[in-house]
Amino acid sequence: MRAMHRVIFGMTFVGAAMAQSSAPFTAQDLVSLRRLSEPQVSPDGHSVVYVLRETDLTANKSRTDLWLLDLTARNAQISNA
Repeated sequence: MRAMHRVIFGMTFVGAAMAQSSAPFTAQDLVSLRRLSEPQVSPDGHSVVYVLRETDLTANKSRTDLWLLDLTARNAQISNA
């Protein structure tokens, strides 16, 4: 089940990024993508926490943060955990 979440998260992000532009997808585009990983559903099933990795090309470094998504809200709010 954990691997399935990874695929769904990854496909959603990459698909949205590619749909926004008609230009060819470049290596720099790939490096610039925000990457989601390690989704974990809470024991009660009401929320999911995941890791978001972003790359700062100017500083030549990456940053990772934990994000929390409330699965019970109709308009789910994502917050930095």
